[in-house]
Amino acid sequence: MPITVSAQQLVDAATREVITLTPSDVLAQINAGAPIQLVDVRDVRELRTGAVAGAHHAPRCMLEFWVDP
Repeated sequence: MPITVSAQQLVDAATREVITLTPSDVLAQINAGAPIQLVDVRDVRELRTGAVAGAHHAPRCMLEFWVDP
């Protein structure tokens, strides 16, 4: 099957669908009672420094595989 879209086109399409927030934005949304789903994409070794309460952990290197096996 030939590739019909570029990697950049895929990134652009995803960027239109995903909302990226700063930590301050997230805290404000949580405090306002907004329904937020956080995904911690750090490697498991980086979690030794702490984790975000309530966040799902999906290492960046595995994210696509875990979301859509």
